[in-house]
Amino acid sequence: MVSKTEKTAIDVVMKYERKEGRKPKDVHTQKKGWDVESGRRLIEVKGLGVGRRFDFSLETKLFRFNKSIKNRYYIYIVYNIGRRPKLKILSHKNIFKKGILTTYTKAWMEPKIVKQIGKDVKL
Repeated sequence: MVSKTEKTAIDVVMKYERKEGRKPKDVHTQKKGWDVESGRRLIEVKGLGVGRRFDFSLETKLFRFNKSIKNRYYIYIVYNIGRRPKLKILSHKNIFKKGILTTYTKAWMEPKIVKQIGKDVKL
């Protein structure tokens, strides 16, 4: 069962992807290691409520994916859910870089750190 925060996060991502001219498909129930397929993008969606600590884990199998899948993988962080949601996008270039998520299968971010990861994407 998907929480209200997760549902809102997926809805925000689907709307954003349509706005960008892509045709997103919600696949979160299929346990693929990502939640949305949109064009060539394989998108893991992470949602964060207002003022909440951001805990998440990535499937261990993600790190065993072949290069063609890794090059299509994105993490979309939807935060400030409950007020005016904001979106940050981590591309495969950032995710698999040394020091980001190369060896960790669990990570956490405080809200102030989420705000420091690049710029917000206009919704």
